[in-house]
Amino acid sequence: MNSLFNKNIDAFTARFPLLAKNLSDAIASFKSGTHRFFEISAAKDGTITASENGMLLHSKYNPGREAEQLVSSFDIQKNTTASFLSAGLGYAPITFAQKYPTVPIIIVEPDSAHLFEAFGRVGLESRTTTQRSRLCNNF
Repeated sequence: MNSLFNKNIDAFTARFPLLAKNLSDAIASFKSGTHRFFEISAAKDGTITASENGMLLHSKYNPGREAEQLVSSFDIQKNTTASFLSAGLGYAPITFAQKYPTVPIIIVEPDSAHLFEAFGRVGLESRTTTQRSRLCNNF
């Protein structure tokens, strides 16, 4: 697996040591295999976007702007925590963490393999593995 994946796994393990221990077999399997769930393509703005089974997970034009629009709808006066149902490639949680550095984040990821694939594509280590982030999973 690539160095980006290893950096993300190291940060994940530091932030969620018990979860990483429970998922050690899955992490090892992912490192040694060629698990691919996302179809990766270039967005019109030159960044990467992803789809799964033909369904787009992010904008095919500008995933970053799409994430910014989503995050701009968060009302910090009414909400104390942000929840993301699956991270995809992480555009929305990363954008949220940058805009609201003190607001807790919960990411609900039903399948660890999808999260691990994102770890190989996008640098998440310093943004969504802070002490204010939580990861919920149905492994």
